[in-house]
Amino acid sequence: MSDGAVERAVTAIRDRLLSGQFVAGQRLVEQDLVDITGIGRSSVREALQRLASEGAVELVRNKGALVRSLSRKEVTDILQIRENLEGMAAELAAAVIEEGSNRAKLAAAIEEMVALGDTQDALLYNHANLAFHRTVVEISGNARLGAILEQLHTQIFFGQFRQTISRDQIQGSIAQHREIAAAIYNGDAAAARRAMANHVRRSQSMVSALPDAVFRRPSG
Repeated sequence: MSDGAVERAVTAIRDRLLSGQFVAGQRLVEQDLVDITGIGRSSVREALQRLASEGAVELVRNKGALVRSLSRKEVTDILQIRENLEGMAAELAAAVIEEGSNRAKLAAAIEEMVALGDTQDALLYNHANLAFHRTVVEISGNARLGAILEQLHTQIFFGQFRQTISRDQIQGSIAQHREIAAAIYNGDAAAARRAMANHVRRSQSMVSALPDAVFRRPSG
């Protein structure tokens, strides 16, 4: 088992969590993951243990790995952290937007979102949404910040909420991303941070409006 194979397995499973291909409570069968990823069982097992340590998966005796859902409080707490960290990423990205191919990267990411237009496909939206946020972090140049945000994104995986996102919410989100991109394009670090923080804060408002059935019941 190599570290590279484990990393590939983590990435493959994480991307499927984030895209909503796996849903809350779903059992992740090792052999199925081996077949999907083409990566050996020992690496897949190690990847599941790592994702469990990040809070995205839980390992249950006699059941194996299950996709973990979060309580309302857990989701709210994570979004509060993301509001600040992603705001920082946007601020850093605005400061270096003219360097290298940064402007072209951001253009490609926002064009992918805008091209969705009137889509009602939540999975397509989530793919473009995740790509945009990852691009902003990549442009920021802060790899450690990116690693932290990847863990937070994986914990609030899309599969828990994919049935609750409406067409209007998708269109509103696309407009918010355009505002973020415009601020970064303009090199306005303060406006970029504010636009990104407001975008994540709106997600918190959406979470507040969701029914209790969507969330994991708090223990105790």
